[in-house]
Amino acid sequence: MLAGLLDLPHATIIMAIEVADGKMKLKRELEAGWFQHLECPLPAVLSIQSGINKVRYATLKGIMAAKKKEIAAASRESLGVSHEPTQKIEKIYVRLKPKKRNFSPVHPRKLPQNWLKKLKFEARVI
Repeated sequence: MLAGLLDLPHATIIMAIEVADGKMKLKRELEAGWFQHLECPLPAVLSIQSGINKVRYATLKGIMAAKKKEIAAASRESLGVSHEPTQKIEKIYVRLKPKKRNFSPVHPRKLPQNWLKKLKFEARVI
């Protein structure tokens, strides 16, 4: 939907990405363990499979070194940022009606029957 609104190419269930010459070479996961390799121009909207990145954990040595590291302060002028705000808040909307929440104080085994009753008699969707 986002790709359609932005009028950009899109690809889903991406397992691997290689960027070269303004194009992306993508590896998609299909059903039954099959893979599809395709090219996609930049920019594009992608949905990424959860295991694409390898998690890197900080070592104890790195954590201790980070604690001792000095944090340098920078002024706006040294970064070349003007004092004028770049964004402006025009209006803030406050929700007038709180969202209705429904908690069921019943045993978990009776929860499906309780929800069926609510859908049938209160919401009248069944």
